[in-house]
Amino acid sequence: MSEPELPGFGFAAVTFLFAAPLLRLALRFVSGLLPDRPRPAHRWTRAEVLAVCLAPFALFTLLAGLLGEQGIFASLLLNELVFALTAGLVVALAAPRAQGLASLGLGSPVPRRAFLAAPLVFVPWFFVAMALGFAWVRICRARGWAEEQETLLQVLSLGGPELPAAIAIAILIGPLLEELLFRGFLQSALAQSLGERGALVATSAVFAALHGVAGLPILFSLSLFLGWLQLRTRCLWIPWSAHALNNAVTLGLALALKDHAG
Repeated sequence: MSEPELPGFGFAAVTFLFAAPLLRLALRFVSGLLPDRPRPAHRWTRAEVLAVCLAPFALFTLLAGLLGEQGIFASLLLNELVFALTAGLVVALAAPRAQGLASLGLGSPVPRRAFLAAPLVFVPWFFVAMALGFAWVRICRARGWAEEQETLLQVLSLGGPELPAAIAIAILIGPLLEELLFRGFLQSALAQSLGERGALVATSAVFAALHGVAGLPILFSLSLFLGWLQLRTRCLWIPWSAHALNNAVTLGLALALKDHAG
């Protein structure tokens, strides 16, 4: 099957130049809606950071060795189990210490209007991401790199009751665990040495790199958006809602294109 034709770099550039100012306006408007919230005083020790960073690799190696070769759906569940166990470790380390849960974004509530931040910024960001995606796919094709995320391809390959279960996990559970680990833990831990802006960029680079080459600039920009929401609200539920919205839109479009191609 031939690869679908994509808009050229010119279209991507025009879309970016149109959407980027709208994104900037949305960020400024949302900033006015959100209260300034101080950074929690909790500090992670080096031993805690090392333990959490090594935990998923050790858990995956152990569980994969015990369970052996798995099917696609079982592999997806295994990945989420590893994330869940690592997230549990993070919460267990943070809970006994003062402001530990607050540093994860699980502390005091935020005003209800903060939940408007995700959709208001998401719409212009989506068009910026779409422009980046068009350009990146063309670069990937020219270089012979994978242009679609492996996890997305795995979900789309499922059928029967496994497909809706995988979609629910990808929209609700996966984003929650990733937000707890990346925005809640890693970003707050890196901020201790890099500052909050440096931690935002570094966390976004790690987040994008761990998802692979496909969609690299989109995932980096997504992480910047999610990390900004975490900094502004200090509430994990806000970036989680944006992450879940992104995954829902991405999966919806992918399923629609799959049905159309079929």
